[in-house]
Amino acid sequence: MGTQGTNKANRIIYLIPLLATLLWGSNFLVGKNILQHVPPFTLGLLRWSFALIVLLPFTWKALCENWKLYLRYWKEIVLMGFLGIAFFTGVVYWGMEHTNTVHASLLSSLSPIFITIVAYFMLHERINSNQVIGIILSLLGVLWIVSKGHIGTIADMRLNNGDIVLILSNVMMAIYSVMLRKTADRLPGLIGFTLIVLAGVITAVPLMLVEVSFRPVQLFLWSNLWSIAYLGIFSSVIAFFCWTKTVHLLGPTKASPFMNLVPVFATMFAVLFLGEALLVPQVIGGVFVLLGVYWSSRPKKSLVPISHTNPRVQELKL
Repeated sequence: MGTQGTNKANRIIYLIPLLATLLWGSNFLVGKNILQHVPPFTLGLLRWSFALIVLLPFTWKALCENWKLYLRYWKEIVLMGFLGIAFFTGVVYWGMEHTNTVHASLLSSLSPIFITIVAYFMLHERINSNQVIGIILSLLGVLWIVSKGHIGTIADMRLNNGDIVLILSNVMMAIYSVMLRKTADRLPGLIGFTLIVLAGVITAVPLMLVEVSFRPVQLFLWSNLWSIAYLGIFSSVIAFFCWTKTVHLLGPTKASPFMNLVPVFATMFAVLFLGEALLVPQVIGGVFVLLGVYWSSRPKKSLVPISHTNPRVQELKL
């Protein structure tokens, strides 16, 4: 019974990143629509300000009681808030403004590769053959989806400014994810997440002020307010908290292949809510992505042993 209970708990853990990527997939649809009225960094600030309002009632008491303790780690908090919240969100929305959905979906699939590389150098986290195979399978699935079954056409795609910015956003997400793992003991759970969001909101204010000085904002439309509320609760609080929990439980390398589910879910939402046809390449690509996520989660001996690995960093923190 004990073993069965443990196996069931382990399977439940994998539902957490599934929820995070599902909600991030919806961000492509909601965010793309509202960007017609609210510019990128302003939208990022509004989204995370709403998220902070939702978070504070649950964490305010603990923050007031332990603020001196968390103040010791202000540098890490500010850096993660800027990279993972303020700058990352604005850059992603800016990239979505300047490139099409196909390019955006394709470039989001690069995130696991960057996370694996950054985790290898910053955490000395071992890379095993199943993780490599899983990343490759997931990447092939994403390429199959965005190329509509003609992967050879990927070579003909040219990167524009939006594409370059989205690649940069993947690097920032990789650094953010690895820093989450490094600070898991010092900034645990919902408290740590609230502090990171607070730092992100504060550091996003200067970016917003610069942006609104030359770009108009049409905020007070009911559709825009509802969209910001959705992004603040679901694509921000719930999705990022689930991702934070995933990184803490699985580590950034093992968690990273789940990021490839984002374009799969984005496609699914487009079919359900925009009336787009579900194509055979999308189904085949989705199967490859799911297979890659499953394969990367299988245990296996590491291919790259690191003699100086810090055992405290590698230990699973529940």
